[in-house]
Amino acid sequence: MILLKKELNQLQEFIHILQPFAETTDLTQGDTVVTISCVVPAVLSLARSFRTATAEGSNLTAFVNNLTQGLYDRFGGIFRNLNVASPPGVRAVCTGRDLAFEHDVFLMASALDPTYAYHWLLDVPATFEEKQAIRHCIDGRSS
Repeated sequence: MILLKKELNQLQEFIHILQPFAETTDLTQGDTVVTISCVVPAVLSLARSFRTATAEGSNLTAFVNNLTQGLYDRFGGIFRNLNVASPPGVRAVCTGRDLAFEHDVFLMASALDPTYAYHWLLDVPATFEEKQAIRHCIDGRSS
């Protein structure tokens, strides 16, 4: 099988877009470790990688938009807790597939785990003040 240059570029871009999923899958497949603390960092990292792919002008824009929609459908509770608005083109609706990710335990677990602490706030598209408010709110909930 011989791929044309355009097809090879599309395949490489496809791999680049899906690479964060492979990393997230490896991270969350812990039989001997607690993985609840990596949920928020993983979801925010995926959202950031989709924003980056969109900003770079991906040839697979429709694919990235569908992945983004699915992420916001499934993990909408996390985005709502962090006051992260849906990106353009993403419907912010409750589909019933949001599996109780609005529960505070996900944010608190990430904040209390020394591996993640508040490093995941770097992936939240917000101002410094908004990030400080999120941090203060989580600190108040975990007290």
